[in-house]
Amino acid sequence: MSGTITDLQALMLSADPEADLRAAYRTRFAAARAEPRLARPPGPLRVLLAGYSGACNTGADLRTGEIIRQLRDAFGSGGIALGIITVGDHPLPDWGTVTTERIEGFPPDAVRDLCARYDAVVVCEGSLFTSTFSDGLATMLTAFLGMAAAMGKPAIAYGAEADRMSPAVEQFVAETAREALVIARNRASLERLEALGLQAELGTDTGWSFADAGMAAAQALLRERGWDGHAPLTVVCPTDPFRWPLIADPERAMFASLTGDVAPEHHSGMMFFQPAETSQDLCSAFLDGIATALHEHDRRSAEPRFTIVVGMEANDQDACLELAQRLGAPAPVVAGTTGPHAIVGILRSASLLVSARYHAVLLSMAAAVPAIGLAYDQRVRALFAEAGHPGLALEARAPGLAERLSAGLRLLAAEPDAGADFAAFAAAQRAVQRAAGERVAAYLRGSAD
Repeated sequence: MSGTITDLQALMLSADPEADLRAAYRTRFAAARAEPRLARPPGPLRVLLAGYSGACNTGADLRTGEIIRQLRDAFGSGGIALGIITVGDHPLPDWGTVTTERIEGFPPDAVRDLCARYDAVVVCEGSLFTSTFSDGLATMLTAFLGMAAAMGKPAIAYGAEADRMSPAVEQFVAETAREALVIARNRASLERLEALGLQAELGTDTGWSFADAGMAAAQALLRERGWDGHAPLTVVCPTDPFRWPLIADPERAMFASLTGDVAPEHHSGMMFFQPAETSQDLCSAFLDGIATALHEHDRRSAEPRFTIVVGMEANDQDACLELAQRLGAPAPVVAGTTGPHAIVGILRSASLLVSARYHAVLLSMAAAVPAIGLAYDQRVRALFAEAGHPGLALEARAPGLAERLSAGLRLLAAEPDAGADFAAFAAAQRAVQRAAGERVAAYLRGSAD
């Protein structure tokens, strides 16, 4: 890893660190292609799973866990050895024997070195080909595909979303992922990937097969917060859509490390959320709209309802606390302090779900939970459209949320079959996921033999 310190120093002083990283990745791809190909050593197939594990994101962790289960079912416990990229400091779920890996030092060197130690790479993050959250994350995860392919190894993006990208990231994806097996998780993503010239296939999200909901733990958490076990249960899953995307600001990060003056917008490393002075007011109005509509819905209900706020990621805690206060609801249940099994149990206990979180909707559909989605990118819109109810996905950033959500709740009440439609869609998607898992396993076997 010679030159790492110099490269990191240059990155911290860069006027455009994202562009410099993309250039460094491209240089390392070219160098990897020029190196001799080595035969795979004997023993189990070593597969690196690159994603968003370790950040207490319920959906990301359950997605990854289901990929692990599928691969072990396909190869047997002795036929595969798994490494997991971790991006946070939180403990991983109980996935059995896995090797935890971290991105340390200069990211292009870390990606190269990690790919060199494994026989194949599976990128398991759903929000992959998108600038919604971070150009840097999209670039790095795509780089795992490019580096594995440059080394002549299987490179797979499994259950990937393709949405709006900045022009530079779009170009990087088009050239870097062209040799990978890309399985899109919805038709909108497939069309987007095909427009970039990639040979993508239609699949689905990998979380559909998750079955081990912690119903007993969920019931206990709800009763601790005052639910009587009988009142209709409204579950609300907010987030702050306005703090994204992350922006690289190495000068600000360096100043913070020298002075200890860490801004509330700091995410990690040189990455920062959007400025609080703009995002906070927008998020407050968003939460106000949700609360107003739900209060009105409760007044229309024939019987008293019980409302609980659920945070699907630890990052959602502030939004959850603020919304619970507006709703007069008990303390929210938030990932990081509550495990994913109990969270899914709560989702599947609901009689109504209102969610800005994609996986909250997905994971509740198997239990036929009627739901309204609050969409701030393509994911929630595509999910409801493919389930046959596009009108139940509302634009989170559009004005007049309270009125639109109230209308959506009335629409949902007028569509009594929506929950049954969701359950049927979930069953169909589980079949698609099984087929996609078989495709991934066959690709790994064929490419690695």
